[in-house]
Amino acid sequence: MPLRFGYAPDRDGKMATDDSKRTIGWRELVSLPDWGIRGVEAKVDTGARTSSLHVENVKHFPDNTVRFEVVLSRRDHGVRVQAEAPLVRWSTIKTSTGHRQERLIVSTLIRVGEYEREIEMSLVSRKGLLCRMLLGRTALANDLVVDPSRRYVLSRAEAEELGVRAKRKGARGHGVREKASRASMSSRKKASG
Repeated sequence: MPLRFGYAPDRDGKMATDDSKRTIGWRELVSLPDWGIRGVEAKVDTGARTSSLHVENVKHFPDNTVRFEVVLSRRDHGVRVQAEAPLVRWSTIKTSTGHRQERLIVSTLIRVGEYEREIEMSLVSRKGLLCRMLLGRTALANDLVVDPSRRYVLSRAEAEELGVRAKRKGARGHGVREKASRASMSSRKKASG
């Protein structure tokens, strides 16, 4: 069956309109409620199968628990949250440079606007990359369609609350990650205090 613009087959090969799926931008603010983290800037990448999160100080314990620090800011490495999760599995991931890496995979709930889903995520150093998180295609499967020309589609309300704007063509965006990171730290302090 030929593909037509605006339509895509589901698992059974039946055609479904894009209206049956929500649209997500190529960049969104993602919350990780299990770990008390809000507003992590994520790049949506359909070329990546597995989602990944920038972490440091990873410790894998004999009971298959993983403890790690989520680094929330690209500029201020002190903005971080300690988290813990059960290990789902080890996986060999092919990086964007073609190298293979062994990574720990954990499972957690993500929230993008009102959209929620339990996903698997690899724990890795994304040092030097703009976004602290990458949302891979398995996190989007069957529910979302990516609009590569837009950002903060599902997380627009949170972006507005944090003072993050959808960047105009040619505009230079500064402080997006830092605003989201500081909001995450602020919400974490309120929850623990």
